[in-house]
Amino acid sequence: MSHSFLYTQFINNKIFLTVKNRLNINQKNISSFCPHAIGLALCFLFVAWANIMTPLWSDDYCRIEPFSLTSPFLNAWRDYFQWTGRYFTTVITFFVVSSLPSWWMDGFDLLNAAIFTVLIDTVLYLGWIANGAPARSDKHVRTSIIDVVVVGILLWWLPRAIGEVALWKTGAIGYLWPVTGEFWLFKQMLEQRVVKRHWLAAFAFFIATFLEPLSLVMSIIFVSYGLLRWRQKEAVPYGVIVGQILGTATVLAAPGNFVRAASMHHSSMHDHISGVISNLGGLFDGYWLAAIVLIALCFTQYSGRAVLAFKATHGLYFIVFALLYMVTLLGVPREALAPRVSFPASVFLICYVTTLFLQRPVGDHANSITGGLVFTVVIVHLLVSVSDLTRVASISRAWAANPQLRMGPKMDAVLPLVKWGNTTLYVRKDIMFAGLTANSNYFINTCYAHAHGVRSVSAR
Repeated sequence: MSHSFLYTQFINNKIFLTVKNRLNINQKNISSFCPHAIGLALCFLFVAWANIMTPLWSDDYCRIEPFSLTSPFLNAWRDYFQWTGRYFTTVITFFVVSSLPSWWMDGFDLLNAAIFTVLIDTVLYLGWIANGAPARSDKHVRTSIIDVVVVGILLWWLPRAIGEVALWKTGAIGYLWPVTGEFWLFKQMLEQRVVKRHWLAAFAFFIATFLEPLSLVMSIIFVSYGLLRWRQKEAVPYGVIVGQILGTATVLAAPGNFVRAASMHHSSMHDHISGVISNLGGLFDGYWLAAIVLIALCFTQYSGRAVLAFKATHGLYFIVFALLYMVTLLGVPREALAPRVSFPASVFLICYVTTLFLQRPVGDHANSITGGLVFTVVIVHLLVSVSDLTRVASISRAWAANPQLRMGPKMDAVLPLVKWGNTTLYVRKDIMFAGLTANSNYFINTCYAHAHGVRSVSAR
């Protein structure tokens, strides 16, 4: 893909003028904001419920300590030199899982749901920007609600393991939060809203320390954007770009990264390449086919392939960014390429899918067709998700209610062995299940025992 093509896509498509015009507050914008807000509220309510239903799992229990204002910072500083460069991620995680009343975790669940809702809104706006057109402000209220709900559904089902990156407490802080923050910053840049907002430089540094591969990719994107702005002789957001670069350097250069890498099995370049290719192939499954079919059905009002082919070029840079992100994973040991690592690439691709979806025809007949399709998808989504999440919650509640866990530090508790399928560790789509094993020395068992104040826990 030529530089001139990306340049045309990124700058000359009147992106910035149309976005700036859209942001002017007027009667039309206010009337279109209401259904948009309703759509976001519906998504928030579901995600908030999903967060509340999802219990602590795995590493969450390993970080449970009595509440302290200083321990999280000290523990994160230790890990910066011994395990990971994600300093602020570690600090926040220790604070979140502290031994505090239940309302503390409820507060986190609501905050996490709000962050996921911000990601929905951000992806939707990036799709509008890529199309070089203002937000839909026609008289059909369902249109805006449908836009928001569809993006929410795409973000829920197209990534490989949304439960691991958006519901699991440790995973959400380490993946959902940086993806939302970085994409939101990118949106602010495209809207030319970062030059005079100096506090965004500090935020860019902060969020860039959360996730190494994403931080590196966004640094490349931000620097490229700055160069394009400079060539256009327009204001360059130096503060945000410098903050992003410094954050990337901070998280990549951490001594703990090298200590952790040394503890892992040595991977040859062939292993790295095959791991990334496998991870890239793992991005796609039958849910993507369902999404493509849904979008194709929404375009049934179009006649002629030329129109669709032309519109399919909008937002192609999202695909370039997704591929760039996957290339950066060549620096990650193969054994560390868990499904959650590919989440940012999935979101880039979802931005492109959103761009296509927003080009669908609108009108009474078209909205009826799209509304019926989306309503059907939402019903299926609720049936599956509610079943999955309530089952996960019931397993955790059954273990926590066992009286053996309240018998003191000399107790060797034996809890029922529960498997999801044929395994005690199942991570797939909305399900995040990390069960107890028969081995009381397994790290999940050990952390669970420590969190409940007993000597050991095993499952049989």
